[in-house]
Amino acid sequence: MAARTLQSGELVPTSALTDADSSRSTTVVIQSSTGIPEGVEAGTVVEIWQAPPLDEGRSYDVPRILVADVIVHDVLDQEGVLADTGSQLEVVIDRADVADVLAAITGGAALSVVPVGSGS
Repeated sequence: MAARTLQSGELVPTSALTDADSSRSTTVVIQSSTGIPEGVEAGTVVEIWQAPPLDEGRSYDVPRILVADVIVHDVLDQEGVLADTGSQLEVVIDRADVADVLAAITGGAALSVVPVGSGS
């Protein structure tokens, strides 16, 4: 699959190609308002839950799954003053879910990460 427009007669350089799977997903950084559960690391499959804000952000609606079965790409360490405001993860999600995730972030929803398949 071509990752950019090719000109007529142009040889296709390797850098212009990508596999079909990589064009269906992307990474997004999210801030978990509840911290990150123990054992969540790069490669962990998680659900992203959201609790939309109510009353101009003074309370939150009932949490619900925003995106299921996303893969953690990286756990980002925060330092300094912002380190106590939550934990950040870079997650790999389907491009079809990007708009919903960005709307939740910009809309002030409280986001939480829940590992998939972890049981007692």
